Amino acid sequence: MQIVSERQGRGEESVSLPVLKNQLLNLAGSSFHEADFGWPNLRFLPASYPDLLQLDSSSPHGRAKFLAPAKPSTPGSDAEESPTKRHHIRRDLWDAIIDYRSGETYVWDARTGKAVATSDGDEDARPRFPTVSAEDVRDWRKECADGWLSVFGDENRSRVERWVDVPRERVPHTLIRRWQAEQRGKVVGIVEDFFAQERLPLPDDAFPSELSTQAQQAQVRSLTQREILKASASVMTDAELSDVQLPLGVLYRTLLSLGVVAAPSADR
Repeated sequence: MQIVSERQGRGEESVSLPVLKNQLLNLAGSSFHEADFGWPNLRFLPASYPDLLQLDSSSPHGRAKFLAPAKPSTPGSDAEESPTKRHHIRRDLWDAIIDYRSGETYVWDARTGKAVATSDGDEDARPRFPTVSAEDVRDWRKECADGWLSVFGDENRSRVERWVDVPRERVPHTLIRRWQAEQRGKVVGIVEDFFAQERLPLPDDAFPSELSTQAQQAQVRSLTQREILKASASVMTDAELSDVQLPLGVLYRTLLSLGVVAAPSADR
């Protein structure tokens, strides 16, 4: 945390909450609001950084005490790297675990070294990935919400509890960040267990470090619009999918390809 590092570097042991808020406003501008992080006021901030800060309520306006020297913020250091960055997961492995909406079965293809969808079902002898279910992901959200509420209290309880079943529900950013980190952590664990149980070597690039900006841009440019749309559909919530508006012609061709509607006869 930059502010803590700077003040500890000057030999300070604490900072008053009003001064801390002014520094946060200087860093983030007018976009900083405690409510965006689920904090009724700044007294709740130290609970988000229990290894660094402790609330001291003995002074009238409150102070944040520094618990341990903050590690310098060097590029790529684990201390500054967020859980979501540490848990970057290769796209095919992510889909194999989390793409429950498509109904696809994913297997490990040793020839290509990738997780691929198969249409052969039980007849495909290749190792099958344990794709989670909607109920599994809902249970993960419930676990995440319970942990968040134990820290931040009941002020947002009704919204957070609705979010467990309706992920589109607007909730504090701190919960979303916690959820993203925990979800990726769950997927990492499942992937690691899969390769261990199948006695297969875990790919060296299964959990790559965060891609550089240039590499990310090159990766996006290499994707076709069709690939982007397909990938987007696989990660959208049911509520988000219900908001998608398809042209009637596209919807008709889709239903035709699925055999849901019959093609018009040549006699007509």
